[in-house]
Amino acid sequence: MTAVVAVHVPRRAVLDVVFVHGLDGDARASWRCGGDGTFWPRWLAADLAGVAVWTLGYDAWSSGWRGQSMPVPDRAVNLMAQLQNAGLGERPLCFVTHSMGGLLVKEILLHAAESRTDFACFAAAARGVVFLGTPHTGSGLTRAVDALGVLYRGTPAVEDLRRNSAYLRQLNDRYRDWADETGIANLVFFETRLTRRVRVVDEASANPGLPRVRPIPVDADHVGICKPADRASLVYGQVKRFVLGLLPGRGNGQAPPAAVHRTILVADVEGFSDRSRTNRNQLSVRDTMYQTLRRAFRKAGIPWEACYHEDRGDGVLVLAPPEVPKAAFAEALPSAIVETLEVHNRVADAGEEIRLRLAVHGGEVHYDQHGVTSNAVVLAFRLVESAALKSVLAGSSSVLAMMVSPWFFDEVVRHSQGSRAETWRPFPVSLKGSETTGWTSLPGDPWPAGEPPAVAEPADQPVPHSSPRADREDGCVQLAKRTLPRDAPAFTGRTAELENVLKEITDAVHPGCMVAIHAIDGMAGVGKTALAVHAGHLLAERFPDGQLFLRLHGHTPGERPVGPADALASLLTMIGVTVRQMPAGLDARAALWRDRLADKQVLLILDDALSHQQVEPLLPAAAGALVIITSRRRLTALDGAVSVALDVLPAEEASALFVRLSGRSVRPEESEAVERVVRLCGWLPLAVTLLAGRLRSRPQWTVKDLADELDSTHDRLGRLRAEDIEVAAAFDLSYRELGPGQQRFFRRIGLHPGPELDAHATAAMADLPVAEAGAHLGALYDDHMLEEPAFDRYRMHDLIREYSRNLSNADDPQETERAVCRLFDYYCDTAADAAAHIAKDVTTDGLREARSPRRRTARGTRVGSSIEAWRWMRVEAVNLLACADHAIRHGWHHHVVDLSACLAKFLYVAGPWDRALRLHQSAVRAAEHNGDEAARAHALNHLGGVQRRIGDYTSAATSHAAALESYTALRDEAGQAAALGQLGAVRRCLDDYPGAAEAFQRALAMLLKLGDRSGEAHARNELGILYLVSGDYRAAVGSHEHALSIYEELDDLLGQADAWNELGVARRAIGDLPGAVDANTRAVGGFRRLGDGFHESFALNSLAVAWRMIGEPRKAVDAHHEALAISRSLGDRLGEGFGLNELGAALRLVGELEAADQCHAEALDIFTELGNQLGKAETLNHMGALLLATGQVGEAGARYRSALPLAREVNSPLEEAQALAGLGRCAVSRGDQDGARECLRAALEIFERIGSSEAEPVRDFLRLDLNPS
Repeated sequence: MTAVVAVHVPRRAVLDVVFVHGLDGDARASWRCGGDGTFWPRWLAADLAGVAVWTLGYDAWSSGWRGQSMPVPDRAVNLMAQLQNAGLGERPLCFVTHSMGGLLVKEILLHAAESRTDFACFAAAARGVVFLGTPHTGSGLTRAVDALGVLYRGTPAVEDLRRNSAYLRQLNDRYRDWADETGIANLVFFETRLTRRVRVVDEASANPGLPRVRPIPVDADHVGICKPADRASLVYGQVKRFVLGLLPGRGNGQAPPAAVHRTILVADVEGFSDRSRTNRNQLSVRDTMYQTLRRAFRKAGIPWEACYHEDRGDGVLVLAPPEVPKAAFAEALPSAIVETLEVHNRVADAGEEIRLRLAVHGGEVHYDQHGVTSNAVVLAFRLVESAALKSVLAGSSSVLAMMVSPWFFDEVVRHSQGSRAETWRPFPVSLKGSETTGWTSLPGDPWPAGEPPAVAEPADQPVPHSSPRADREDGCVQLAKRTLPRDAPAFTGRTAELENVLKEITDAVHPGCMVAIHAIDGMAGVGKTALAVHAGHLLAERFPDGQLFLRLHGHTPGERPVGPADALASLLTMIGVTVRQMPAGLDARAALWRDRLADKQVLLILDDALSHQQVEPLLPAAAGALVIITSRRRLTALDGAVSVALDVLPAEEASALFVRLSGRSVRPEESEAVERVVRLCGWLPLAVTLLAGRLRSRPQWTVKDLADELDSTHDRLGRLRAEDIEVAAAFDLSYRELGPGQQRFFRRIGLHPGPELDAHATAAMADLPVAEAGAHLGALYDDHMLEEPAFDRYRMHDLIREYSRNLSNADDPQETERAVCRLFDYYCDTAADAAAHIAKDVTTDGLREARSPRRRTARGTRVGSSIEAWRWMRVEAVNLLACADHAIRHGWHHHVVDLSACLAKFLYVAGPWDRALRLHQSAVRAAEHNGDEAARAHALNHLGGVQRRIGDYTSAATSHAAALESYTALRDEAGQAAALGQLGAVRRCLDDYPGAAEAFQRALAMLLKLGDRSGEAHARNELGILYLVSGDYRAAVGSHEHALSIYEELDDLLGQADAWNELGVARRAIGDLPGAVDANTRAVGGFRRLGDGFHESFALNSLAVAWRMIGEPRKAVDAHHEALAISRSLGDRLGEGFGLNELGAALRLVGELEAADQCHAEALDIFTELGNQLGKAETLNHMGALLLATGQVGEAGARYRSALPLAREVNSPLEEAQALAGLGRCAVSRGDQDGARECLRAALEIFERIGSSEAEPVRDFLRLDLNPS
């Protein structure tokens, strides 16, 4: 029975999340690991504001894919109707699926996308899909279905899935194309544990083949993968983060969900990073903190599970829903925490005692994909980190110090009898540019009750730095001696700078000397403040009368710089001057400041100064005082100041900083990921720090997860922030220092879609002469806004590129589009020129040459030779493909068609084929949009060539047939010949050898008529392969030699290498093994010199077979391994299968029988997956030979009997004879002389008819082993 169950639907829902179970599933039981408290869809509803959560139940057993009962396409329609009845499809939509439920959702979305009914809304509304243990692709899909058969033996649904696995593979291909076009988000998990001794979904089968989607391993079996135990589990954390990223307002122009009111609690452990605590101590302290809070919440009647929690390493942020009474946080909760902590501390080991600081506030909170944020949350963190609260706890015997905001005190504490408001005290708390009052309580050591306090002026209550009780008893205003921020516990590097600063200060500062002034300057985020504070702590003992710190906000985004008079007021307040004692004017305050510090040895750190005018009135007059100033500007006008300039961290120090701050023990294999993270941060300490904190707060993430997330995000600068700290400001200063022309140039080159720049490309973008563009690039390099990875090749750091593009958003959109169009014109013109040269080299693919040269725009660079063309194309390929992706995304149809044509031959040889596939598919659609039938035919032929490269032969045949039809309609005989040549190659791969021969014969006739010698050579070479398969070995040799002579006449090096390779195979067949080795060796060298790895791997395998047959099996093994490495790197499945099969034969001869068996098994899987019957027959024959050699006669005979009908089906007399010969040898081993003679004589007849060198061994075997004489 179908049921749509509403778990939680808020009034202002902005996103629907629907859970869809798999086989043997249930709308509720599938999503919980125990009692109802583990039903995790409810957690999602509680943690994510504005999200409606649903579960979908249906009878999976009565659903067939295309079999009995309700077919799944019909089931999809049925479920969409049910979802629509529940009101879904009108808001953005996310599916969370398990196992075969993921296949059902793919069917739903594709049906909706291809439908013109009301159900189309589901495809339009879909924003993301989570796949938990869903099999998607390849042989892994078949294995997964077989594994499900073990779990659910004999059920109709599984049997139907098994029967229709081919349809399921097509389903994934369709979904992959649709997801790629729509950009729908996908999150994929697979299990790592066995379920009833079988692995249902492994990483390979879980991978849907989508770009930037990497399956995540989960430590669970197939049943448990969808049942996370708690909110800290990997699956729940990742799904919650994924759903947050789908909320409206994440870069799609829609308004974010409205803020919600929450009670905000922040807890922080005192001295968590103290050096006396070991890693084990810290882990124990964290665990105790959470246990304490859970128990205390329970005692106070606050439901912990209903609250939102965000880990902060040494603390935690908790948001309680509005229905929880706020009084509980002031009455029952503090005493419950104290009670629990006191019990723990009495028995805790050294280093594991806990004292907590607690801050409580209430206010509006915004949820986004990173977590939560709002001014109210920021205020709560300011309270818990305030110097006042830290000092109160430090001077108390209590295990808990609590501070609440003025609002919370006035609205909750003062009206709550149980909170004992008379024991609370106000203390000033510094905010950015202002102050507030924090009301503080010591629940375990309360202050004496008195009159109910009224709100005091912040300045009237100095922050206590000694015991609060002592302050109350003597009533004195004490000097605030130590206001330095805490030293960074993970301070890393800066050894040379620190040594220089300390040495100069040590030499300069002693009683009777003048004030020493040191100015540390550098770009924002480079670590100026951290260095100043660290130096201050190291020097603290030299300044017993005080170490003071003041932020001047010279460059703080959103803050006005602190004026000298206000800065002096803050400094005077620090040393005990009240509001009533504060002088009114700047001069009077400066005089009082100098007077109060007379004869004092004081260290003063003035952070983030704007100018020397801001700083000079703040300088003390006391001899022996030290002032350290930090600024982004060089304060050259400040008399007597020693300047220290900081640069970004060296790579090693940046990595070390990240590791220390992340709190991780990084394994050696994670070093690369760490290096990638800090590189993406530009080695900027602020960026490194923020990302390390991000990783530390997400214990379920790996370093690689963080690197991948940073790599893939559309708003990297946005990710490099924590609360109100961000990295974007780090680049403002350098940009502002550029002249207007340089600023415009900087904004233009940031629009380049590719990763590298040169003077020609940037000149086109900025519409400047090449020399002027080169000068601008050099200047930006000097300003560290560009890198130069190679001579005259520049690279813009990703963060700087994003910053540049953000600046460009304010420019005229038409002008920015024109800049990119000029770049595309430059690339297309130059690529067309290069393609004309490459077309002369690449003649072995049967492809048409590039389209007629486009009208040049005078922007292109002339390419003078073939060598220059290949070099330019290899260097610029990454940029050209990036431009193609940009053109596809923006619907620039003419550029898509041009780039497809110009890059076709280069991509056919060099790849990457997945990118080539996308480009040519898009070119077909673009040509159709333009109404250009000739361009469509070219693109279809290019597309088919790449499809054949990746082993998708059926699709390739369809593409070439469509191209042939178009060329025929256009009466383009050259195009027809090209399409026929490609169609023949595909038919050969599909084992349709008669069809392949017919296509090549037709192509050859047309090419002879056209006088196309290169095309003729290609057709003759291909026909030679077909002669070989059909058993006409002499004709094969003649055809390849004819093709070779034409290629030599044309000086076509690639064609010669191809002809040599095929000639070597033919010579091997007739027994000319030395000639085969010579020909294949020439082919390997030719392909290697031309950089054609695809054909090189085939030639290596052919050479290896010749080595094996000539009696050098160890050489054969080495060559096969080299070929396999190339095939696997290219994703060439057919080449991999061929190489594995022949490697197995070579390994058998060197005695590595187990490895040989494994190779044959893997090859058979590949050929089965590709549907290559000839490959299967060859592999089965080799397997038979291996089994016979190890005495397994019965198994060997079974393999030969399986190979025989396959060989006859594809009309391969060689493999037919091999199978018959093998059966004859098996009969000999069984003592069946008559059966042996029959099979061997049949094999000998075929070998002799086709002229195979295999005839002689069979003839000898018959004469010696079966003849009694």
